[in-house]
Amino acid sequence: MRALPWLNLGLFALVVAVNANHHAYSPPTWPNSTPDLPIAPAAYAYAVWLVVYLFTAAHLFTDCAFPQHSIYTEAEKPTFLRVCFALSCGFNAGWAMLTNWLQWMNLATVVLFFLMMSLLPIYLFLSRESVEGVTPPSWKRYFASAVAIRLYFSWVCVATVLCFAASLQDILGAYLSFSTYVMLLAYLLVLALTGVVYGNDPVFGLVAIWTLFGVVNKQNPENTLNHHTVDMIQAAAALGSPLMLGMIIISVIRWSLTERPVRYSEVLKPLSSFEDGLLYGTNDKMEGSWLAFLNAALLVVQAGVNIAYLGKANHLAREYETLITPASFAFAIWVVIYALELGLVGMDLFHPQSSFYADATQPSQLRGCFALTCIFNTLWLVLFVKHHLVGATVMMFLLWLALLVLYVYSVNDRNNRAGFEWKLYIFNELPIAMYFGWVTALAFTHLAIALQESHHGFLMISTYVTHLSIVAVFALLAILYAQDAIFGLVAIWYFLAVSTKHVTLPSNVMAADMAVRACAGEAAGIISAILIISFLSMFMMDSKARGEEEIVAGMPVVQGTNYGTNA
Repeated sequence: MRALPWLNLGLFALVVAVNANHHAYSPPTWPNSTPDLPIAPAAYAYAVWLVVYLFTAAHLFTDCAFPQHSIYTEAEKPTFLRVCFALSCGFNAGWAMLTNWLQWMNLATVVLFFLMMSLLPIYLFLSRESVEGVTPPSWKRYFASAVAIRLYFSWVCVATVLCFAASLQDILGAYLSFSTYVMLLAYLLVLALTGVVYGNDPVFGLVAIWTLFGVVNKQNPENTLNHHTVDMIQAAAALGSPLMLGMIIISVIRWSLTERPVRYSEVLKPLSSFEDGLLYGTNDKMEGSWLAFLNAALLVVQAGVNIAYLGKANHLAREYETLITPASFAFAIWVVIYALELGLVGMDLFHPQSSFYADATQPSQLRGCFALTCIFNTLWLVLFVKHHLVGATVMMFLLWLALLVLYVYSVNDRNNRAGFEWKLYIFNELPIAMYFGWVTALAFTHLAIALQESHHGFLMISTYVTHLSIVAVFALLAILYAQDAIFGLVAIWYFLAVSTKHVTLPSNVMAADMAVRACAGEAAGIISAILIISFLSMFMMDSKARGEEEIVAGMPVVQGTNYGTNA
């Protein structure tokens, strides 16, 4: 229908008029019993509506005057998408009147939800188009048409979460629990991360950062929620901003690299029998296998040192307490890690054809990296129990770097294999993934210990939150780009151990400790949600691939026909 673009333009003009008359660009009025919404951003954050409507006006004008640059031109069902936008105009106008004129918050929340759902089909079309490459990327088309829907949908999602919280406060006649507010912030972050990673949409992430920045910098009124609770909510919002920014930067870099072939180091790139006819366990690939015996000896020394200093190390972990040091029970994971390491070394000694290094172009270098992990681990523990905190921290980060090489190789090796074998995974990749995940968490804990020792006291909340954010970013990278659930589970274990820790601290840092523990709990929830979404995504992709294979396998072959020839 050729008239639909002009109809949408007229409906949108009505929306702008309704919003302008009812001051929808300012913060909404919350119920009198709870005069403030703790997770609502500062007043200036709502000015984003002006940006949303400016880009939306350009989006509609492009559809009317320059349809070749409109997102609807390439859609299979452009009429359906335009009708969805027309419905969104009606819901937007209704929501503005219910919120700012009648102040029926509960009904307005329902209408806002329908506004979000009316925009969802258009947003999903853009996400599918971006991921599958339905049309070649065009900057004119992106800024003239696509960015408006991404911005509009993202901010409506934020508004829906805020209005939902306000409605709950109105129904209960009181503020919600702290955990509920943190859960809503985590839900918003999960939505944004899903859009950034699976929809190739940095706009959603930037809108989330803008919202969280507004929450962190909001000046709360005197009659608001308990001051310490507000501080913890703002700390939870502060965790999300660097986390989201890091994922946006990494995702943009990844998108740019997908256009170019990636060249791995010869040390890290595994060989494949499909590439060059070599089989596992040949003499050429097993050169330097004497290092396997050296690694076994070094692992025995490492285990002996750890056993000897076990009690003192646990005592020092509490003596050099930080706000991100996990509870004592969390360190039991070392037992599992060392047991898996024994399996890794044993496999290399007794079944080299199935060894972690069997498929490497330069197995000696990789075995050398494992030897370095044993040396760095031993030196780290010795320096730590001798109270050389800076030296112990340096050794911990060197251990992390050596494990990083092994971890990257293990992921590449798994991706280059034709199939999945549980034996190879349990004895090869699993030990490295769990070891690397735990050392990543401990490295930043030790960094906090060294910084506290140099400052002769506890650090600012922002420093601890930054450390937690970095660990969370590494966990999300492992889950989303390395398809490694183990790293994610180890990170969840660490964050839960931090959030459930109960230790005696000076009274002047108790509030900060509660805020940091709240951030750790939020990080555990976010990673858990992303882990579930990742599993569902992989399951759906596998089901789709199997369905396509069955369709291809079921196609009849016509004799005498030359498939794909010009004839």
